[in-house]
Amino acid sequence: MQASALEVRAFYTVAELARVAGVPTYRLLRLLRRNGVSFLRAGRAFYVTLAEIRRKIPPLWEGLVAAEELRARGSPRALRSPRARQPQG
Repeated sequence: MQASALEVRAFYTVAELARVAGVPTYRLLRLLRRNGVSFLRAGRAFYVTLAEIRRKIPPLWEGLVAAEELRARGSPRALRSPRARQPQG
């Protein structure tokens, strides 16, 4: 299974960013809240802009950029999420 690519959009769900970063959603959400990142909420989903992350948590921004660059290059480590299951059969 290939890690999700970051398409150019106005905002992303915290779950999408967590997949790219390779961390659980609850951990990323906690990190964002503790650093004062503003969210948009629709139902159960939290949305955030990359500009907000870049401005308020530069190390996370750099990590997301590095993860996306590895995924784009086809790095074997980036091609599988940590919780991805192997195909059966």
